[in-house]
Amino acid sequence: MGLDETGALAAAPTAAFAPPPEAPPIEMAEAAPAPSPDAAAPRPSPSPAPSATPCLRYSGSDWRVLSTGMGLNACVQALYAGTCVRPGEAQYGRWGDTTLRLVPRRVEQSADNTRFRTLAEQDRNCQFPGLN
Repeated sequence: MGLDETGALAAAPTAAFAPPPEAPPIEMAEAAPAPSPDAAAPRPSPSPAPSATPCLRYSGSDWRVLSTGMGLNACVQALYAGTCVRPGEAQYGRWGDTTLRLVPRRVEQSADNTRFRTLAEQDRNCQFPGLN
C-alpha cells in the first residue's frame, strides 16, 4: 500500500484495478438533448450521429472532453496512443456510452461499466497498429 499521484491510497502493482469512475452526467446530457416537456406525443429521441459522439478522458477527479467529432478508433488513439500503463494500473476514457479502459498491453471496452472485453491490443511502442 502507498499513495498515488492524487494522494489516494494505492495498492501494490499486482492488485485488481480500481472500479471505473462514474459516467459523466453533464457531457452525456449534452450529447442527447432531452425532449421538450410540452410535446404532445412522446417521440423516440434520435441516436446521436457518430460525428456528435463525445470522446472523454478521465483525469483523476473529472471528465474532460477531447472531441465530439471522432469515431471509436480515433478516440482510442487520441486517448492512449503513446501511453503505456504498468501492471495493476488503468486509465479510463469514454466514447459516448462506452467506457474505455487502458490496461497493460490492451484497451478494453464496456457498455455497463462492469464487464470489460478487449477492444484493441497495444504493441511494445504503446501504439495500436490494429486500429486505423
